[in-house]
Amino acid sequence: MEQLSIVQDWRASAVIVVPTDASTEVSETAHDLSDIIATMSGAALPVVSRPGDGPALVLGLQDQDRSLPPLAYHVWRDDTALYFSGGSDQGVINGVYAFLEVELGCRWYVPGPLGEHIPKRETVAVGSLNMQKTPDFESITGFGRDSDTELGDLWARRNRLDGFPMHFHSHNWHNIVPPDMIDENPELFGLLGAKRTTIQLCTTNPEVVDFAADAARRYFDKNPDAPSFSLSPNDNMSFCQCENCRALDAQIGIDPLVPGSSITDRLVHFFNKVAVEVEKTHPHRRLAFYAYLNHTEPPQTVTPHPLLLPVLVHTPWDYCMHHPIDDPVCERNRRFAEAVVGWHQFSPQLYLYDYWAHYYLCGHHGVVHNIKRDLPWLHRNGVVGFYGEMHPQRWTQPLNFYVPTKLGWDVDADVDTIVQEFYTHMFGPAAPQVTEFGQMFEDVMSQVPKDAEHDYERAFVHGMTLEFFAKAGSLLVGADDIIQKTSKENGESDAIQRRIERYRIGLRLTEQLALEKQNRFAGRMIEVIDHLEALTSLLDEIAAKPELDGMISLFLAQQMTKSELDHLPSYREVWEQAIPSEDGRTELTRKLDEGRTAHVAQALGYWTDWHIVGLWTNPGGDPMDTHYPPEDGIDLDATYEGRSGQIRWQQHKCDSGYGIVDIRKHFFPEESEYTVAYAYTSVVSNCDSDVRMDVTCDDDIVVWVNNEMEFAGGAVTGKFDIHFDVRLNSGTNTVLAKILNRSHAFDFSVRLVDNIGQPHCAIVWT
Repeated sequence: MEQLSIVQDWRASAVIVVPTDASTEVSETAHDLSDIIATMSGAALPVVSRPGDGPALVLGLQDQDRSLPPLAYHVWRDDTALYFSGGSDQGVINGVYAFLEVELGCRWYVPGPLGEHIPKRETVAVGSLNMQKTPDFESITGFGRDSDTELGDLWARRNRLDGFPMHFHSHNWHNIVPPDMIDENPELFGLLGAKRTTIQLCTTNPEVVDFAADAARRYFDKNPDAPSFSLSPNDNMSFCQCENCRALDAQIGIDPLVPGSSITDRLVHFFNKVAVEVEKTHPHRRLAFYAYLNHTEPPQTVTPHPLLLPVLVHTPWDYCMHHPIDDPVCERNRRFAEAVVGWHQFSPQLYLYDYWAHYYLCGHHGVVHNIKRDLPWLHRNGVVGFYGEMHPQRWTQPLNFYVPTKLGWDVDADVDTIVQEFYTHMFGPAAPQVTEFGQMFEDVMSQVPKDAEHDYERAFVHGMTLEFFAKAGSLLVGADDIIQKTSKENGESDAIQRRIERYRIGLRLTEQLALEKQNRFAGRMIEVIDHLEALTSLLDEIAAKPELDGMISLFLAQQMTKSELDHLPSYREVWEQAIPSEDGRTELTRKLDEGRTAHVAQALGYWTDWHIVGLWTNPGGDPMDTHYPPEDGIDLDATYEGRSGQIRWQQHKCDSGYGIVDIRKHFFPEESEYTVAYAYTSVVSNCDSDVRMDVTCDDDIVVWVNNEMEFAGGAVTGKFDIHFDVRLNSGTNTVLAKILNRSHAFDFSVRLVDNIGQPHCAIVWT
């Protein structure tokens, strides 16, 4: 078959045909096709409603392809025309962009002109052609988010992401039973301790089942094309402990309050009851829910109803982002892989929720080596759709966006080729240098230790030494030098330099983020503040340059950095007040570097030795709403009935140079969200004296000194905004703290100093 000429010698030789009754989306795509070919060749193809005598590119739903799945496309040609058809208008659109990508070499790596590759061609022609494809995954969502919504939407359309069914699987119990119903209907809500709370619902209450079924029916009636309704609980791990719910746990045979246990069976029991009702009216819809946190593991005794759709959440704080999910040596991912396989035994179709463009690290983050192995493995194990919580780190994590979209359409795609094309297309003659730069971040991530104790915060920056950053920086300098010495036509040299500049700024971001974390882990908190302040300045610099718009998720990075600074006590002030001399501070820094953290903490006035007992339930509200046995008198030999059985006091010596007691780590693997713990210690004073007590706490705290309440308050935020004077008696004094956690961090510290911030001379360290 002879070549079908589209552009000849920089001139259009074909038209684009769009029927007069075509949808707006198809018409827009026709004009985009014309614009892209114009960018490629300088010749814009006319968009017409009827073909003439010459070559034509015909867009429209063809009768012979109505049986195709909605997103599938079929592109073929005869002697005079190139036809784009599909199972729906969206299939037609997908066919256009598949043709541009596969046949003409176009790529859209990052939203906006700077992120695209449109090859220049004097002549555009097509030989024999017959392309037909259905995506290998039924749903690919979450990837189009961008600071510029229009550019993000266009990027998604060009990468064939439009039209995929959007499954509703968000946290949803607050919509099923509105929180404002608690005053009149408290029995619908979960019982934590002695109090009903809106944190979660009571799933053994028959009315809650009715509310959920009715909410699903209303949703499906209002959204007739919606494939699913969400039954996902609210975003925390504290569930109802009422008599009926605990009786159900006993009946099922799974106690979800035992450390390391799961609430999945209880939840699936509830989901099943809702599914039975919904199936009566909407038998072909699905009820989606997150397999997440303490309900990630599959049920042990309760079989899920066929209408249920598990969405497995690969959280970076519970699992591993640095090694493949099926890596048999990675302990953190082994549990997730087992959960996938276990759920697949119950459900032929699973969904995945992952975090490839990570909110926590707006810098360079190399996880393509995982993606290329994970998605094929997940596909083989029942995962038919995936959602990426993709915060738009577009120029520091571009391949983390791009590669999953390619595997979504072709799970067997050659990822190494995709990656190499990216560097060649984006960086031209400098591709070898930037490829090596990108591989450095893939390598440093893959070399993270594969042990269960290596937490995700440390893992993000493991191996990112000053030498690592120096080498990475030299590669980008070398890349820039190459481009400056290379003559490129049509502004390509300028575009490559702008891309390299974004990478260099991204490297500066990554270095500040990594050094901040590394210093935090080492206890060098003054350096932490320095790096956070430097990061703030760098983010302000990015914000001041309009040409860098869309480079990273700037607002989120600024918000997180400000939050980190706001949550830190003034450690500079602590050091300067506690250790007035420069020589003294230098000596104390040396001890900190040697790991003598207890000595450092005591020199700064922090109390490090405690007895701790817990956990009890925290239903929220005022910190004095709860009352547990330690408030009635301290007996370090006593045994109490806690939230998950019998509990005793345990000795705890914190390993922080700032006296920070991490209660969550102390009780791991027991879940500590919405719980209460008590900490007790004794302080010896060699005389009657007045001291200042400085207290930090992540959420709420109550402090008693010698059985007298000195403070009770909430939302402390970690700053030294709790200062109060206390009277110490000569001899032994007691300090009791009740620490109330809501979500996430669960820690506190206590510092005893004089009125100028120095460790009080009357206190005797034991």
